[in-house]
Amino acid sequence: MKSTLISIALSTVMLATVGCGGGGDPEAERIAKLRHDNFEKIGGAFKTIRDEFKESPADMAKISGAAQTIAGLAKEVPSWFPAGSGPDSGVDTEALPSIWEKPAEFQAAADQFVSASDAFAAAAASGDAQATMGEIRNLGGACKNCHDNFREEDE
Repeated sequence: MKSTLISIALSTVMLATVGCGGGGDPEAERIAKLRHDNFEKIGGAFKTIRDEFKESPADMAKISGAAQTIAGLAKEVPSWFPAGSGPDSGVDTEALPSIWEKPAEFQAAADQFVSASDAFAAAAASGDAQATMGEIRNLGGACKNCHDNFREEDE
């Protein structure tokens, strides 16, 4: 059960990666690469968490550090999608136009991610593995919410 939840959360975050390249506006290309790289950092932190929960006992200090990385980056997510950095800029991105067409909804999804990542980081910092596992479902749900509404589906 633990590994299934962690795998779901990791898969959810890894799906968030946004491609870059494609001959668009150079500034939009730079921004797309920045957000891609930052989502890769989030994915790497989830990998650390998943790997640690496979160990017995899990190293809660490593999990807490990775959770802090996710929580810190979560707060930056809206800034990774400025006007002019979407598909209409010619940049190769999996970000849907709805990010820019529905900014209040995107902000609400980003706020949900921040809230869930903060709760997850707090649980991890407590050293309580069970509480941390309890929060991973909420974090994965926040990731999934954004992917479902603001990211192209994988083919």
